[in-house]
Amino acid sequence: MGKRTWTAEEEEKLEELYKTGMKLDDIAKELGKTHSGVNSKAHKLKLVDKYPRKNNVNQHQVYHDYDWCYERYIVKGMTYTEMAEECGATPRVIQKWCSEKHRLNGHTFRKEKKINEKQYQLILGGLLGDGHITDGDRSHKAMYIECHAVDQKEYLYWKYGLLEDLCSHEPTYYESYVRIIDGEEHICKPFYRFNTRIVDELDVVGKMSKENILDKIDIFGIVVHILDDGTRGSSNWTICLADFTDQEEKKYRAICEEKFGLIGHVLNNDRRYFMFDAPSSRKIDALILSMVPNEIDIVQHKIINNEICKPANYKYIETNDGRVGLARYCKINHINYVKVKPWFDELGRDCVSEEEFAQLRKKYA
Repeated sequence: MGKRTWTAEEEEKLEELYKTGMKLDDIAKELGKTHSGVNSKAHKLKLVDKYPRKNNVNQHQVYHDYDWCYERYIVKGMTYTEMAEECGATPRVIQKWCSEKHRLNGHTFRKEKKINEKQYQLILGGLLGDGHITDGDRSHKAMYIECHAVDQKEYLYWKYGLLEDLCSHEPTYYESYVRIIDGEEHICKPFYRFNTRIVDELDVVGKMSKENILDKIDIFGIVVHILDDGTRGSSNWTICLADFTDQEEKKYRAICEEKFGLIGHVLNNDRRYFMFDAPSSRKIDALILSMVPNEIDIVQHKIINNEICKPANYKYIETNDGRVGLARYCKINHINYVKVKPWFDELGRDCVSEEEFAQLRKKYA
C-alpha cells in the first residue's frame, strides 16, 4: 500500500465509516490505507471534532473541567464511581483527573466541604440526642457518627439521606453483642450505624457546649432531639435530659418556651425527665408530621399508631401573673369549680379576665 492522494469518494467513505464509531484499523483495511494515514486525514477533515470518541485523548471531556469535578466531588460529595457513571468514564480516569490534575482529594474535601443549614440543624439536634462527633484534636478526624436500633432503621436512613453528600458509604448493619459495663453484662441489640467523612467544619461544631448548641438550634433541630430522646405518652411528650446539668436544663426550658412556644417542666419525682404540657405536645406532633416523612418507623410508632388523647377543653382565667387554669384558680380562691364551669360553656369562650369572671360571679350569684 503505497502513498497516494485521497479521492473525494474515499474522503466521503471515511466520514461515513468514522461516524459509525468503527475502529481506525478497520477503516484503514476497508479503504486500503494505513492507520496513520486514516488518522491524519480524519484530523484534517475535522472528523475528530465532528464525531467525538470516548477513547480520543485529545477530545475534551467534562471531567477536564475543574468546576465540573469540584461541583460533584466537593459540593455534592459524589464518589469517583458515581462521577464515572455520569460521564461514561472509568473510576480510575476520574480519580486521576480529580486527584492528579485538579488536586481534588480527601484533604480538599476535608478543608472545603460546607455543611448546609438543614444538615447543621440535624447535627445539632443529634448532638443533644443520639449522635456524636469524634474529637478532631486527638484523632485529626472530625466526623459525625450516629446509630439507631433496627426498629428505627428508616429513621436512620432518613438522616443519612440528608447527610449523604458528607458520607462515603451507606449505613452499616451490626449484629447484637455483649458489653461489660461496671462488671455487668449488657446486651446491645442489632443496630445500624453511619458516619460522615472527615470535615473540618464538624470539628468546630463538635467543640460546642450544650448551651452553645441551644443558642444556635432551630425548631428542626429541636424536633430531631425530641424524636431521638423523647417518649410520646397519651397526653404528653417527655424527653430525657439525664446528661444535662441544672444550668443546661434551665437553658433548654427557656429556649423551648421563648423561641418555640413549647411549655414544659422537670418532673418532680424524676428530675432526669422534662415533660411538655399537653398543648405543646400536640404542637410538637404537628411539627414532626410537617418536617419528617410520616411513613417512617419512628413517626408511625410514636405518633401515627399511638393512642393519643383528644385535646381537653381547658378553661382559663387571665390574671396579672399570667393565664391560670380554672380548676387551679377556683382551688386557690375557694370557689366551687363544678358550679362555675358551665358559665364558660354559655359564653362560648375558654378564657376570661379576672374582671369578667368577677362580673360572672355577680350575675350568677
